[in-house]
Amino acid sequence: HLKGFKSRIIFTQGMSDSSLQLKSWPLLKSKVNSCTDCAGARFEELEGQHGALFSNPKGAILINDFIK
Repeated sequence: HLKGFKSRIIFTQGMSDSSLQLKSWPLLKSKVNSCTDCAGARFEELEGQHGALFSNPKGAILINDFIK
């Protein structure tokens, strides 16, 4: 489903999340990283749980940098 993806995208995951939410993360990360015709993707693994993008101070920096 990522073949030829043209838009920038950022994936984030709270690394203290439940095992159910973390189960497919390694597979998604490897598939996107191995895509040769996709727009740049960025993976960030943040300390925290499911809302880590908003509760981790690094999350605000990531979002602001992504929007620029």
